[in-house]
Amino acid sequence: MTTPIACICGSVALSIQLDSVTDQSKLQLCHCNDCRMVTGQLSSSYYLLQHEPPDLDGLQEHQQSNHVSRYFCKTCGAHVFARMQPGGQFLVASGLLAAKNVPSVQAVEHWQSSETGDGGLSTLLPGIESAVTGCRLHTSTSNESPNRESITPAEYTPTSQHLRARCLCGGVEFYITKPDASSLQASSPWPDLLVPYYTGSGANPDDIKWWLRDGGTKYIAGTCVCNSCRLSSGFPIQTWAFVPKSNIFNTDGSPLTFNAGTMRRHRSSPGVYREFCSCCGATAFWHCDERPLLIDVSVGLLRANGARAEDWLEWSPNRISFAEMALSKMPPSAPFQFRGSSNYRGSRPNPRHEFTFRYQKPATSDRPLLSSKRESTPERLEGETKPGLKFAELSTLSDSEEAEMDMSDDSDGERPRKRRALALDGPQETAPAPPAPKWSNPDPYTALPPPAETTNKRVDVVKLIRKARLDIAAKTDETDAVKQNSDFISLGMSFEPEIPQSNAPDNAPRGPKAQEVLDPAIASRKRTREDEIKGYSRKTGKPASRFNYDGSVIDQWKPLSQETGTPWFEGTPVSLHVGTQLHNEILSFYHWAKPQEFEHIVRADLVNRLETAFQQRYHNVSIRAFGSFASGLYLPTADIDLVLLSHTFLRTGVRTFGERKGQIYAFSAFLKSTNIAVPNSIECIASARVPILKYVDKLTGLRVDLSFDNDSGLIANETFQKWKTQYPMMPVILAVIKQFLLIRGLNEVPTGGLGGFSITCLVTSILQHLPQGHMQPNLGTILLDFFNFYGKQFTYDKLAIRMDPPGFFNKSADHVKQGYYFGNPDRLTIEDPNNRDNDISGGTKEIGLIFRAFSNAHTALRNRMEYLALVQGSNKSILEPIIAANFDEYIEQRFQLRQVFMAEERFARYRESPPPPPPPGSPPANRASPPPPPPVDGSRSPLSAPSVQRPAKKPKTKSKGTKSEPEDISSDEAPGPDAKSAKARKGETRRQLCQERAARLKRLRPDLKKLPNTLSLRQARRHAGYETDEQMNADLDSREQKLLASA
Repeated sequence: MTTPIACICGSVALSIQLDSVTDQSKLQLCHCNDCRMVTGQLSSSYYLLQHEPPDLDGLQEHQQSNHVSRYFCKTCGAHVFARMQPGGQFLVASGLLAAKNVPSVQAVEHWQSSETGDGGLSTLLPGIESAVTGCRLHTSTSNESPNRESITPAEYTPTSQHLRARCLCGGVEFYITKPDASSLQASSPWPDLLVPYYTGSGANPDDIKWWLRDGGTKYIAGTCVCNSCRLSSGFPIQTWAFVPKSNIFNTDGSPLTFNAGTMRRHRSSPGVYREFCSCCGATAFWHCDERPLLIDVSVGLLRANGARAEDWLEWSPNRISFAEMALSKMPPSAPFQFRGSSNYRGSRPNPRHEFTFRYQKPATSDRPLLSSKRESTPERLEGETKPGLKFAELSTLSDSEEAEMDMSDDSDGERPRKRRALALDGPQETAPAPPAPKWSNPDPYTALPPPAETTNKRVDVVKLIRKARLDIAAKTDETDAVKQNSDFISLGMSFEPEIPQSNAPDNAPRGPKAQEVLDPAIASRKRTREDEIKGYSRKTGKPASRFNYDGSVIDQWKPLSQETGTPWFEGTPVSLHVGTQLHNEILSFYHWAKPQEFEHIVRADLVNRLETAFQQRYHNVSIRAFGSFASGLYLPTADIDLVLLSHTFLRTGVRTFGERKGQIYAFSAFLKSTNIAVPNSIECIASARVPILKYVDKLTGLRVDLSFDNDSGLIANETFQKWKTQYPMMPVILAVIKQFLLIRGLNEVPTGGLGGFSITCLVTSILQHLPQGHMQPNLGTILLDFFNFYGKQFTYDKLAIRMDPPGFFNKSADHVKQGYYFGNPDRLTIEDPNNRDNDISGGTKEIGLIFRAFSNAHTALRNRMEYLALVQGSNKSILEPIIAANFDEYIEQRFQLRQVFMAEERFARYRESPPPPPPPGSPPANRASPPPPPPVDGSRSPLSAPSVQRPAKKPKTKSKGTKSEPEDISSDEAPGPDAKSAKARKGETRRQLCQERAARLKRLRPDLKKLPNTLSLRQARRHAGYETDEQMNADLDSREQKLLASA
């Protein structure tokens, strides 16, 4: 009878016939050195063939010796056949056999385990040691391959800091080093080896370095029996060691380079790659795009003192990766798969869940709770026989202690408990003999130990492996390090590794780039200073890396060493008084960061284009803006929050859109047909409490969030406009606080940060409790009050904030009976001014870290001010310690929007017009002028008691900044004594042009290093080596055309 075989790539798809005289009841695993080095596994397994294979043309042959040849797939590296001489007998790799024709395996037989030095895989997999001196493919010393290398015992010393790895032919050769400080830089979710994926998420929110063991001196290793590993190698059991990429080096000491020399790469699934030797077929590495800094190394290549390399590796005894596949616990129609978002990946080069394999959830009827093990009725029908047991009961396997062992975990949500030691000699009860199954694979975890034809019970091989491992552990001496808990690693926040940390150089790469497919128009306009194609603009508040636990600036926002990180400080008016200097610098930052006219116009046009498209398809719909764009207080890279309102909702308030998932997907399909969105950027979040449609605008590259029939954002915007009228200084302070949280990754609720409306409420609450009068407070004093009050005085676990009327109330449980206790006692609570029953800040789980950052900011500002007050004439930024950052993203985004504004014909009428209209959905701006600021005496403004405060009357006067009095903030022009003059406006335009000129030169001339952020025409010519302006413009235009053509 013929048996089909196939590798994972499909290049090998043949029908073979097994030798009928072969003892197919035994799975023979060879552990000899040749088999381990030529396969990369700890063992190999073959079956004899009756005839020569029908086709060998598509396979790569490796002449191992004069008597042995091996054949493997050229594409994926799976071992397929082996041939023995003389006689020409062929063998087939056991892992490639198809499901229906696999022989019934009755036992495991280990060959040549003595060559391993420590038993190799045989100690983990119980079986019979063969009396044969060598396997069928064992190569004698006289017939060894000329490329085979003998490693001296000196290289196996446990104290060695290098562990060599080499395939049989020597084409793949490298070495790994002991764990060091760089080993902690990788991040990864829990592997299936430690947390079964079918029981729950493998997320690692605490970023535990699980691959380091034994006090950070060893790497973890384990076995895998998944289908991909089996079909990629050709053998049933794969062994992997988890090693950071920073600890893997080429033989010359250079960092490891994949796909070099004889090493070949195969993509086994989207974003997942495997390397193998194209000369001998040895499996080398497994890695993926989602966790590129942690590599799976094939243990069979390691040249250590023993095949298991236990001087370097600690083996995980409690689980085999994806054992459920081998044990048929999961439905065969739902194999594991790599899940990555093909449509919308966000802006993170390293998403926080990195690589994940997930089973599809089984049907409700397949859940263990509904799979009763008792008979369906107390009485059986006549002639009906009881079916044989598919799996033996736990109670029939060992003594009473085995009942405590959670082998397969029938619960749907709990993780397996720690296994207890089992006794192999306990009393056994007999069970009805199950029928001999037809196994789908000669995998020992699928087919072994065998069900006997007698009345013996069926034995679970996975349990036997664990029992064998635990029995060995039980026999160890009382001084065992495990018993002494010497490998304990604390998971507390105060954990500090003993290995000294080393910082990367300033010019080091900041991480892998996201491999998303960009629209050519977007890619051609957006490039980094190294002339690398950038993705779409980072969504404000969703950092590429997780926030730091000390509240410091995250990596992608840290300023470069040659930059100050304070581009706004150049135009700040100088003052002799440090308080006035802080006031003026806050104003400078606000005017530098606030939206410019063309940004308003381009964003408003995006809303109009989208509304026109929807109105052509859906009758009487309206699209309104809310959030930061509607309020006019958004940062340059912020997304646009929109809401689609149906005619019925506008008239009656009854929701029509977004009530059914089908509507959201229909809107997505329609948006895709309009050619408004970048292809593959549309993402539907239809199952959320507030359904959202996300996409990236094709013309501008801006991110858009579209919700449906929800006016809560519009109402909140009206409240914001009212507060803005009452407290004109609120937008200025708000801009600083938003930037402070953004560069620390603490400004998005989904990641535990503080949302935009919550930040607005905190700033407004401070202003509500300041003494009211005709004199405007100093902005520096307000900022210090904000950081001091929330960072050092406010107790969020006891007090909640009420906005209308202004005040605070106690969150203690004593008030539950009075009916107004709500909110989480462990989080910040702010009563929604538009809905008394809603807590708008309940999702901020990192509020403790945020308030500690506020406290540190207050201390940093006070120290900076005291220092500058002592150093007379020092022209340095006061805000630098708290908001200095790398603002290239802002400059690039504005440059891109300005290009769109200048190039598109639809904006021609605006290019010569006064200021643009306000964003859609926002009320008319209030033209009233705030009162002039008072003189600064250096003292803090005390916060008043929590009580209702009447808004101050609007004064009619303004004042200019002097040495003793800060500048009035009511003007929309840049700060300075002559803020309203045409000369100041011209200077601001000149600075903007210089910034854009520098950004363009960096983008088109990557060969020029360390260019400043602003360049005049003369400076640009001097740095770039042009003689005239015409020559420079012609060359840059030519380079830009080439970039557009190449994109």
